[in-house]
Amino acid sequence: MKADAVYTIKAVGAKELYKCLLLEEEGCDSMSDRSDISLEFKEPETLIISINSRDTTSLRAATNTWLRLANTGLEIYEILNK
Repeated sequence: MKADAVYTIKAVGAKELYKCLLLEEEGCDSMSDRSDISLEFKEPETLIISINSRDTTSLRAATNTWLRLANTGLEIYEILNK
């Protein structure tokens, strides 16, 4: 069963986070053949993460990975910009 999810993150630093996550997305092709990831940046300060998976298990795994990466990136951005 195919499973898809779209996550919208609105935060200060979303543009910088987008640029960092693009590097991860480029390397993602070799990581998994069960999920496809796309990233999009929209003004003002909005990052959209779209995940298309073959099944719910791979969707859950991809969701955990990408939301954790995004959260960690935003935490680092906040620390660096205090």
